[in-house]
Amino acid sequence: SEVARTGIDGDYTGVMRLRGLRPDQRYYYRVEATEGVISRQTESFRTPPRTGGLVRIAFGSCMRFEDLSIFDAVLKNDPHLLLLLGDNGYSDTADVPSIQRSYRWFRERPYFEETLARTPTLAIWDDHDFLGNNTDGTRPGKEGSLRAFRQYWANPSYGLPGTPGVFFKTRFGDVEIFMLDGRYNRRVEPGSMLGTAQREWLLRSLRESTAAVKILASGSSWGSSNSSDSWAAFRSERDQIFDLVMRESIGGVILIAGDIHRPAVFRHEVDQANAYPLYELISSPLSNNVRSCGSGQSAGMLFCKSVLNFGLLHIDTRRQPATITYELRGPKNIVHYRLQLRVDQLQTKTSHVQPPRCGIDDATGRRTSCRPILRSARR
Repeated sequence: SEVARTGIDGDYTGVMRLRGLRPDQRYYYRVEATEGVISRQTESFRTPPRTGGLVRIAFGSCMRFEDLSIFDAVLKNDPHLLLLLGDNGYSDTADVPSIQRSYRWFRERPYFEETLARTPTLAIWDDHDFLGNNTDGTRPGKEGSLRAFRQYWANPSYGLPGTPGVFFKTRFGDVEIFMLDGRYNRRVEPGSMLGTAQREWLLRSLRESTAAVKILASGSSWGSSNSSDSWAAFRSERDQIFDLVMRESIGGVILIAGDIHRPAVFRHEVDQANAYPLYELISSPLSNNVRSCGSGQSAGMLFCKSVLNFGLLHIDTRRQPATITYELRGPKNIVHYRLQLRVDQLQTKTSHVQPPRCGIDDATGRRTSCRPILRSARR
């Protein structure tokens, strides 16, 4: 056991580091305080699996309402890891005590409290838990917001020396996860969401990654819609990332995002001869108003549905080729959509066409529209 000292400067939060843990093991724990207060029961968590195993990763975004019963469905799937992609509360302010109060309030809500106690959870922010609607890095008060965020989210690291932010990377079995900060340095440099230091860190990290699957996580959607608050407003920077993936044959990349208050799946085509499609999986909202998908279908869209939701990735590298199964689940744990991919489909290719892997909607077996997937050996 380890002792963490807490105080008013840290809003009475603390970090305890556990060492010597073995992979893919369940550990039981209890938290005690010097005043004699003991956590209400013994809880447990499971450590990351070894390489060559099955990894289940849940993710979602946009928590506003008191009813967080959707996390009961998250717990039923026993994920190894939960990723929260922003709007993890709607403090909408630069006032640090108000931000801290919002984080405390959500941690006291049924179902979410249990989820955090039992599931390793990592987080980035989006606009509403940064400073307010559509805010960027030019807004005053971001230093205090970052301080409060760090107090309440136990990420493995934060930013880089000399480059503050909530971005980091972490390895989980055969999966490497790149959690991006699209707010702290947004528009500090014209035309940039990430800023030079974070962008170069990401490109370098992708080149160096040996993971079979690389997850790029963004609070803002990756698509090419007309939204001024998504990557559509930063297409040049986004395309630098996509082009590097294809030019240097970096395989196994998938995109996840939140923000838009409806779940969606997109297949993005990259304009290079040897490119493979990049699949974007959007999960939003966990607990907020749900928006309509609209009457038309956006370019590359495979799925959209107006429903509360969370995403669940099953990444299985025990078999060859390794597989990725994505499920979009609702508050009652109903599967609204399923997408199945092989990791060898996410490699740079020549122009040999194979039959597609289509999405499946509503657990009824109905296929959604999709195009052929290009497949061949890597360059």
